Amino acid sequence: MTFFMPMQLRIIAAILRPHADIIVANYRYASRQIGIKNGPSWLFGQASFLAGHSLATAIKKGLHQFYGKYPVKFPIGGDNFFVITARKGGVGVYEAGFVAGEMGVEGASSVDRIGVPLEYFKVQLAVGSSLSWKTQLSNANPSIRPLCRLLRANGHSPGW
Repeated sequence: MTFFMPMQLRIIAAILRPHADIIVANYRYASRQIGIKNGPSWLFGQASFLAGHSLATAIKKGLHQFYGKYPVKFPIGGDNFFVITARKGGVGVYEAGFVAGEMGVEGASSVDRIGVPLEYFKVQLAVGSSLSWKTQLSNANPSIRPLCRLLRANGHSPGW
């Protein structure tokens, strides 16, 4: 991870904004600029609210005191669970509109092609997202079928 120096000053300025419970900036990943995805959290998870949790986001300490720490049962997606839960609870997000830095391409979220989607799927179940979209997605996307078989083998039976 590489932080860009003016970012600290921009974060400080954003903290002073109303409803800035979570401050979100953009970041670069593999030469692309990444920002918040425009879509529902049941489809994009925390990316519907933030660009990149570890590099481009500042979270008020009080939110962790209120919503708790990242659950250990989601070692990859604990941040995803926390952010979705907080947003469902009415936490405000302020889009700061600058590039905070550049993310490396070798972290767990980048290379674990099975673990990340499986855990994000489990997070969606934990936050109460409907299983109907997952059924349609698994039928339409052959790459997700092994994940669906794995879930069924572990006792999740959403009716596929």
